[in-house]
Amino acid sequence: MRSNIYRSLKYGFKYKNFRKKVIKHYNNRCSVCGKTDEFMTVHHKIPLRDTKILYSLNNYNQIKKCKLLWKVDWHTLLCQNCHRLLEENDKNNPI
Repeated sequence: MRSNIYRSLKYGFKYKNFRKKVIKHYNNRCSVCGKTDEFMTVHHKIPLRDTKILYSLNNYNQIKKCKLLWKVDWHTLLCQNCHRLLEENDKNNPI
């Protein structure tokens, strides 16, 4: 289940602009399969839950101000199918 912090970030103005930057950076192309013809998901290379722990981010304002979370190269662009497969793999093979 997603946290309120996650939802606040995902639907906030800053994220919407950031998402556009990531899509432009990756040329609207899935980083795994190369598809370009569907809705793309901006995916954290390091899961947000891990980044929150690593950098002791405890609330929305701290996360919003964390410069590393807003770096394009900390993210990748995935089509819905590749994102689903990656998320399933992460759930089945936790570190």
